[in-house]
Amino acid sequence: MKPFVNEYLKANASLKASDLAVGPLTIKSKNGSGVIGSSHAAGYDIAEMVVSTKASKKIALFYAKGTAWHYITQANDEFGFECGPMKSNPDVRKALYDQVCLSENGQVRLDTSNRALQ
Repeated sequence: MKPFVNEYLKANASLKASDLAVGPLTIKSKNGSGVIGSSHAAGYDIAEMVVSTKASKKIALFYAKGTAWHYITQANDEFGFECGPMKSNPDVRKALYDQVCLSENGQVRLDTSNRALQ
C-alpha cells in the first residue's frame, strides 16, 4: 500500500499519513478481461484504493505502466471520477481508454484522443 499512499499524499499535500486510513486496495486489470480489457491490452494497470480521513471517505484512482503507480483523481464512489484529470494527461487517457468518467453531460467513455465516446 505504501506506493499508493505516497502518491496520494503527494497530490494532497495538506494531509499526512497519520491522517489516513486506507483500504481496501483493488488492482483492476490483473485479470485483463471485461471493461478493463482495453487498459490491460495497452500495458496499463488500474487500481482503486479507499481513503478515509476524519472528514470524508473517498476512492482514489491510480494507473501504472510497468511498476510505477501514479495518482489520477478521487471521487465519492466509483461512478463519480471526473473526466478532467483523465483527459489532461495522455498516459492517463491510454490507461483509461474506453473507461467511464463523469462529465458535465453525465457519464461518458473516453478514447485515447481526448474525446468522449458515447
